[in-house]
Amino acid sequence: MAYQVVFQPDDISTEAGDGELLLAVADRAGLSIASECGGHGVCHLCRVIVQQGRIRPRDQDEIIEITDTPREVLACQTQVAGDIVVQVPVESRVADFAEAIAASLSPPAAALLASPLSPLVQTATVKMPSPTADDPEPDRERLNRAILQQQPDWSPLTIDLPALRRLPLTLRDADFHASVTVADEGHSHRIIQTNAAHDRPLYGLALDIGTSTLAAEIVNLGSGAIVAAAGLPNQQFRYGADVITRIIWSQEHSDGLEQLHQAIIDTIAELLQDLCQQCSIEPEQIMTACCAGNATMISLLLQIPPDPIRHAPHIHAAEHVPVLSAHQVGLPIHPQAPIFCMPAVSGYVGGDITAGILAMGLFATDKLSLLVDVGTNGEIVVGNKDWMMCASCSAGPAFEGAGIDCAVHATSGAIQNIDYDPEDDCFTFVTIGQTGPVGLCGSGLLELLATLWRAGVIDRGGKFNEELDSPRMRERDGQPEFVILWSTENATGRDLALQQADIENLLRSKAAIYAGITTLLDQVQIPVADIEQIYLAGAFGSHLNITDAITLGIIPDIPTPRVAAVGNTSLAGAYLALLARPARERAANVVAGLTYIDLSAAPQFMDEFIASMFLPHTDLSRFPSADTVNDKTNIVQG
Repeated sequence: MAYQVVFQPDDISTEAGDGELLLAVADRAGLSIASECGGHGVCHLCRVIVQQGRIRPRDQDEIIEITDTPREVLACQTQVAGDIVVQVPVESRVADFAEAIAASLSPPAAALLASPLSPLVQTATVKMPSPTADDPEPDRERLNRAILQQQPDWSPLTIDLPALRRLPLTLRDADFHASVTVADEGHSHRIIQTNAAHDRPLYGLALDIGTSTLAAEIVNLGSGAIVAAAGLPNQQFRYGADVITRIIWSQEHSDGLEQLHQAIIDTIAELLQDLCQQCSIEPEQIMTACCAGNATMISLLLQIPPDPIRHAPHIHAAEHVPVLSAHQVGLPIHPQAPIFCMPAVSGYVGGDITAGILAMGLFATDKLSLLVDVGTNGEIVVGNKDWMMCASCSAGPAFEGAGIDCAVHATSGAIQNIDYDPEDDCFTFVTIGQTGPVGLCGSGLLELLATLWRAGVIDRGGKFNEELDSPRMRERDGQPEFVILWSTENATGRDLALQQADIENLLRSKAAIYAGITTLLDQVQIPVADIEQIYLAGAFGSHLNITDAITLGIIPDIPTPRVAAVGNTSLAGAYLALLARPARERAANVVAGLTYIDLSAAPQFMDEFIASMFLPHTDLSRFPSADTVNDKTNIVQG
């Protein structure tokens, strides 16, 4: 059965089948709605407003009839169940999403994108005289001369063998009027493709290779517009939740390195399928890529043995990876496309942090700033335009939900906001995609920990108050747990509960982040009060409630206006480097000026870590704004 779907304010009408997702219907109608999570309901960028009609939540039987009160939904999680009218807000459209990304960059970062753009690949269109007996110059030299007359800065200019093989026929078929795609390799330029003269756009790929998640954007290299965006879980997860276990896997299995490499390539290929569908291009039309990731992820992408990273002094293979070709790396885009990897400072502070420094403009600010990338591996930078120091700490995968009984990845149905009312003994919550709850994602877990502490369910040591008069407080497998949702209240068919071991995992992760921050500040002899700006980066950091982050002791207690959740700065930095030579040059300067401090060699780190295993800390004077009034929050040792 076909239904009529009308998109406003464009007044575009199209037919849709029963059960078809709104995101797919909009795409077919020529409306590009923003989405960067691959349709998993995580990014919340595809919000639309159904003004009237019949819809059905994805993978559910319930039909919702909308008459008088419009309903905001996620286009990727909402199915057509009748004739409907849909309002597409400005902020949900891809073009406006791209503008929002650019607007999120710091002013110094945006200045790196000054016109004209200087992306990793550019096109020159040249008209040459045909060879004659009086002008017998060979094709390659003839082409070089014509290009360098237009672009003298592109010297020296080389050519790939595949492009050279096609050159004679291409030039003659085009009557020596050709468009040439040229890669910027830093100290030289390389011709990677020749075609008959055209004005088709060039596309590039900005890629953040995270330990837990990959995120990517297809970018129009001429305008800088983001034409598609998506994200997916890193398929390497089946080989280990963190970089250390994956490094060990690569060493203990004869084909381990190949398996881990292929898992990244498979994830990227799946991402590309979604991205290319969004903007109606083929993967081979993507002519370049810029990759940001920690040193282990980049090593595994390039099939470089990463084992030295896990052994002191934690050396990675290369600070600056040469510009490579896609066919060398295995990326399923144009085979000769240049691949630029953001430079890394150390084995544990990688190109993702270099990208974050670029995006937040730390290289140009007078403010004493702290950049904290909250993830499986916590990476920290402190400094300003005059100096910068960096460090890392293993926060573990608890923030990503690994090892937590009631946790799930940040996907549809994951609880991301939650509150507990001890008087009524009930929880209120919000799930990703507004669908039935299946568990808690990282930000939901931290909110849960904060609300249970404020309610007196747990004490400052993270121990349950087992004297609570609540049926939620019970024992399972010899340890106490607190039921969050009964089996009848969630979509899993079992009780979702927080166990004592889960709390201990979360406390270890939060303690590692805080101990890393305070130890680094102590090493450079900077009081917390002197920090003028904290940037919380990473997918988890961008959804973290700042007040709860301070209440729990994840970050220092400074006024909340000085703290900003800035999202995926690794991807933002990759976007910059993809489009601008000044950004790539600045990245090299940033790495040259960064000083790495190995926290494992700092004797006070372990003391700080142990002291941070309490809420918010054993020393309450460090957290004057934290709520410690409840007399049930006394530390219980044991």
